[in-house]
Amino acid sequence: LGIARDLLEYARRALWDEKQGGFFDHLPTTKEGMLAEPTKLVQDFTVASGNGTAALALLRLYHLTSDAKYRQWAEETLKTFAGSVGELGSLAGSYSLALDVFLTPPAQVAIVGPKGHPATDRLWKAALKTFRPEKVVLLVDSTDQAAAKDLPPAIQAKLETSASKGVPEAYV
Repeated sequence: LGIARDLLEYARRALWDEKQGGFFDHLPTTKEGMLAEPTKLVQDFTVASGNGTAALALLRLYHLTSDAKYRQWAEETLKTFAGSVGELGSLAGSYSLALDVFLTPPAQVAIVGPKGHPATDRLWKAALKTFRPEKVVLLVDSTDQAAAKDLPPAIQAKLETSASKGVPEAYV
């Protein structure tokens, strides 16, 4: 989670348009041609748009950490393009998916238990196997206290309880 936080916070500092909102696709450059000027695309082409993907990544990080700034940043991104996506139809797929996740939070499952424990592995596999679009499944090693600093407070509390019992558990 630390790497995801670092990456999205860097993107926000380096690529966010403070005047009009939205993420630019790259840093300014002195080169000529199509990459000379950064753009802020929301429409999908052969790959998902940067802004739709950024909003979705911010929402996933919010759901994993409960840090409200990531939800706020996702909302700002979605609002930036709200007036223009209606014309894009199927080319607004990644934006639409992010909007759906914003409006309808996904199911969240936290598997808390010792890494490599057979029961932890069974719970993890069962959570991944169960079909639920956009679900968030978090595997937490109850023996790694350093990892707890990146977790939502509710999961931190469960981690302490599970660690004291030594029994893998699933929280939905």
